[in-house]
Amino acid sequence: MKITPFQQLAVLQKLLDRELPVKEKAYEFTERLLKQDAAKNSYDVYGKIGTVVSPVDKNGVIQGDRQYGWFIGWVRKHDKNFIFVNIVNEPKQEGVFSGAKAKADILGRLASLLPKYD
Repeated sequence: MKITPFQQLAVLQKLLDRELPVKEKAYEFTERLLKQDAAKNSYDVYGKIGTVVSPVDKNGVIQGDRQYGWFIGWVRKHDKNFIFVNIVNEPKQEGVFSGAKAKADILGRLASLLPKYD
């Protein structure tokens, strides 16, 4: 991967802080585009999945038996944003994409990861 999880976090933080060199309409469009299905809880989820089916290691060697998947985004709860990056590294399987697994994994754990509010 050309961008690290920490770099992804930094970009998302700049997006949420409105510090990118784009117009306000671009921020609004991005939020609409990334909004996930309505959560049944008291928060909204925004994010994007991705999968690399045959990643390249640091030496440039293709890892044909591996795949990486990720789900990056943020959760908005009580007007506060919580950024997340969830990465899955697993054996490649026909017809299975790790990005979808990364999304399902973090969505299943979000309620336990977020602060509790009264």
